[in-house]
Amino acid sequence: MNNNEFEQFVLDYGKDILRFCRMTCGAKESGDELYQDTMLKLLEKLSRLDSQQNVKSYALSISILLWKNKKKKYANRDRLMPMDSIDHVREAGASSYADNAVISPERIFLQEEEKKTIQTVVSRLPEGYRLPIYLYYSSNMTF
Repeated sequence: MNNNEFEQFVLDYGKDILRFCRMTCGAKESGDELYQDTMLKLLEKLSRLDSQQNVKSYALSISILLWKNKKKKYANRDRLMPMDSIDHVREAGASSYADNAVISPERIFLQEEEKKTIQTVVSRLPEGYRLPIYLYYSSNMTF
């Protein structure tokens, strides 16, 4: 794969991969970081990538492996010295409603509560069930 093909790949599939990374991590910032790490890893292996193969699937598998490695690293750190995540603290706070000014506050609250409930339920699923759900809804991949 050359640079032009990689740029086209990012334009075609970058949003799907970013959405998958954010869903996998459960937070925007860590999802963005996972996306950047995934793209850097793809760039490192650019000369070995074949544009005729399913590069999107390969990129998603790289992001899963990077996420698992990071999860193990933080699990070890947390075992040694437990700390509350700043993401957890931010999620507990109020979010911005500027984009939904037309919708009633009750509707916004119900939508956010429903979203949180679904995210909580999905995040509690075993990894073997959770990742296919993320792949299906974030990257339009079929089972």
